[in-house]
Amino acid sequence: MSFAVPGTRRGRCDLPEVFHRNGLARVQTVDAVRNPLLAAILTLTAARTGIPVLINTSLNIKGKPICGTADMALDRLTGSGLDGLLLDDHWHTERTQEPGCGGRRRGSRSAWSGE
Repeated sequence: MSFAVPGTRRGRCDLPEVFHRNGLARVQTVDAVRNPLLAAILTLTAARTGIPVLINTSLNIKGKPICGTADMALDRLTGSGLDGLLLDDHWHTERTQEPGCGGRRRGSRSAWSGE
């Protein structure tokens, strides 16, 4: 479910990336019964960072076409400034991507098992 809500001062200070210029954030809630994988990832994220938040992006980076395939999304990860990308139940980071491999899964970790 998605809501547009005004941010608190703490929210704007701790997570400025999630707020639009008008001060609103588009919040999406996760139901652990309907989406156990994402709920588990949010729980792990909260344990590691103290903040149970992930940023959902359409990867529409200025000057580049919107991503239409998994390979495009993995290629876009490199140099994007994103911490990681969840794709097909695998967590990818920039350091797991090998140049010239078209963003293939070498070095990616299963998000579910934490491997």
